[in-house]
Amino acid sequence: MLEEIPNYPQSFMDQHMNWHMGGRAIPPPQPGSGAEFLDFHHKFIADVKTWYSGEPGHDLSKLDPWQHFPADLVAAHPSLAAFETEASDGSMFTTEDALGIYIENIHNSVHGWVATLYEQPEFGGFDSCKYFMFYQWHGMIDAWRGHWLTSHKSAIKDIVDHPKLLHKVVLDVSPKLLRDHLHKAFELPPKSPKELVEVPGHVPIGDPELSQLAHRVALLETQVHRQAFIRIEERPEVG
Repeated sequence: MLEEIPNYPQSFMDQHMNWHMGGRAIPPPQPGSGAEFLDFHHKFIADVKTWYSGEPGHDLSKLDPWQHFPADLVAAHPSLAAFETEASDGSMFTTEDALGIYIENIHNSVHGWVATLYEQPEFGGFDSCKYFMFYQWHGMIDAWRGHWLTSHKSAIKDIVDHPKLLHKVVLDVSPKLLRDHLHKAFELPPKSPKELVEVPGHVPIGDPELSQLAHRVALLETQVHRQAFIRIEERPEVG
């Protein structure tokens, strides 16, 4: 049997149920639903941890995320091993939204599998949030989200911060902005180098660093947007 969180507020259970039962803005698996799923649960976990940390005798370690799926759960459902590898690595997803759509679809099955394996039917429903294991499971999902955000934000920041690359639009590009340009759940494989679009504009001869940077911009534009971040007519001269 799973351990319940003592004195768990009904308001949290209501909030969790209401979001799933129509409170969300975008139903799955429509574009945008994956990011909404990840964002809601990220905040929900944080709110519950804040409340629980003020409870007498609290043990925050019981809310720590799984590092991996429990061995007995994987033994019962071997497909979880491949799912964990893909979701935790995140490299096959070009947006947070695509990652979230992929996770949410299988996440629903995991709740049912946990409910059956540990003989706790409530874990298959909306009241699952009153159990410590809910935060261990969703905490692992949140860690996958955090890894994706960190790795993809860093890749874009390398380009934004380059002192020689001036542009009209300030690109503190967040994954949320990037996902607005995605109209399907999973991106197609990157095009071959011959198909990549070069970045127009003046590139001084003899400046290999800037040339390499231009190539990286072209690669990101092609993989994420299938078009340029900045229209050709808006590009300033760079020198």
